[in-house]
Amino acid sequence: MNPDELEIQAWLEDEVTVSNKDRLESWAATQPHQLAQREKIRNLRKLIQQHIPSQQEPPFPDFFLSKIQQGMRESEITPSLIRTRHFHWKTWLLPTASTAAILIAFSLGKLSNHETPSAAVSPSLYTPEQGVAAKWISNQKSDSPLIVLEGLTPIPDSVNFSSMVHKDNPTEADNTAKYHEEKMDTTVKP
Repeated sequence: MNPDELEIQAWLEDEVTVSNKDRLESWAATQPHQLAQREKIRNLRKLIQQHIPSQQEPPFPDFFLSKIQQGMRESEITPSLIRTRHFHWKTWLLPTASTAAILIAFSLGKLSNHETPSAAVSPSLYTPEQGVAAKWISNQKSDSPLIVLEGLTPIPDSVNFSSMVHKDNPTEADNTAKYHEEKMDTTVKP
């Protein structure tokens, strides 16, 4: 049975468990490419170990150790440094005062907000046409205003409103595309 990728990787890096070692070694005997790859990895590991030390002292170890010890001494908590929590006037006065101020402002706003009935409100209407008068009529039941314009000439029944619908003007790109279509039509004719 062939090993999976994880087993092959462990075998290449010499990290095989004892139970799998014999099975993987017998498989590897038929795989010269894998044996060569394993040898390359072993040689590379030896080369790295020769040139890079496995442990290295940090530069200025005394400086680092003294800073660590100083931080430990400074972080020690002594009973005199522990601050006991005393009852303070700010803990109850500030929330109470702000709540009272909000309630006062809210009630003053409610008292001063007197709505006038909509019938009493009559807006000024502007008409740009000379001789046209506008009248504002308010309906109390439906609460909807009505504006009546007097002095306008009636619109005849023969007016076709569909001709007044907005039509897009062709852009330069549309004109270019149309020109190319016409040019293609003239050149392709049999």
